[in-house]
Amino acid sequence: TQTERRVTAHAIADATITGARCELKTDVVVRSNNAKEYDGGVRLYGLIEGDLGWAYDMAAVGEPLTNHLSARLAKVD
Repeated sequence: TQTERRVTAHAIADATITGARCELKTDVVVRSNNAKEYDGGVRLYGLIEGDLGWAYDMAAVGEPLTNHLSARLAKVD
């Protein structure tokens, strides 16, 4: 049987949680003078056949929002 789990998110301005999927969007960007140009990002977390999927899309250095990193994390026994 599957156990129902609930997640409570506080102080997140732009998040969408649907079933086993959570999407977080950047709403404010603050960077130092030395940092590369960064305009925003979207993080996506979700369950994929029992593994945790993670993807990060980023808009930076004049490029539009594009996939930057992703991973599939599996539980190790």
